[in-house]
Amino acid sequence: MIPVIILCGGKGIRIREIAEDLPKALIEIGDMPILYHIMRHYIKHGFSGFVLTLGHKGFAIKQFFRDLELRYKDATFYLGMHPYDVIEREKYQISLFPDFNYSFKVTCMETGENAETLSRFKQAIDFFKHLEDIPLLEKDFPRIMLTYGDGIANIDLNALVAYHDSTKRISTITVVHPPGHFGRVLLNRQEPEDLDQPEMVLDFTEKPISNDWINGGFMVFETKRLQPYLEDVKDTDALERVLLPKLAKDGELAAYRHTGYWQHLDTPKDYQQLQQDHKDGKF
Repeated sequence: MIPVIILCGGKGIRIREIAEDLPKALIEIGDMPILYHIMRHYIKHGFSGFVLTLGHKGFAIKQFFRDLELRYKDATFYLGMHPYDVIEREKYQISLFPDFNYSFKVTCMETGENAETLSRFKQAIDFFKHLEDIPLLEKDFPRIMLTYGDGIANIDLNALVAYHDSTKRISTITVVHPPGHFGRVLLNRQEPEDLDQPEMVLDFTEKPISNDWINGGFMVFETKRLQPYLEDVKDTDALERVLLPKLAKDGELAAYRHTGYWQHLDTPKDYQQLQQDHKDGKF
């Protein structure tokens, strides 16, 4: 099984007004954190081993998984004795990940309050080197998947891996068209000609999808071939400024085009959009 690393250490400065006391990965979309929705999509495609790289307010993520079962089930607490029993009542039995009848494992890894994305990624890969016997995570794994803890897509993850295999490259990233943040206005002429005549709007499109391609996360890496690129990584090294440009320069970075649903969580507007998309059943 391919391990999945999810970067969860960012501070989410531009979205502090939504959840100042939470890490961005725990901001709720619907009634569950965005991290839950991301993991659920991976689990749907058969991935069952996760490493979450924690940073800002990372302890809250550990608490979320520790208390996940308690969130939906009855419990009896024994004060002064063993902590509690979870009570199963048929009426209240809720599957936390519906339709998935197999186990999965989540490892929460502290990677530093201020570490950049490449540093967190390398720490997670180094973590696997020291595994002895952790179920669902293999010590010798040929490849690894990586994504951000603030982006959701309806990408076919198995198709992504198959495409990556076909490229024979060290890495494949998913590229997407970003949603626009402003309405697009089409005018009746390119330059003003007659100042006595008003400029006319021929068409108006509310937040059109851009024609540009950007990194949408959902990446695949060949572990052993990647190692030379991970030497002397510093805490200040970002995946996007250091590793990915090097791989691209060496012809080792493939792109998987995804034209379906994709949305990230960066601003309050993004938050509102994700809430609406969730209500509309887009993920």
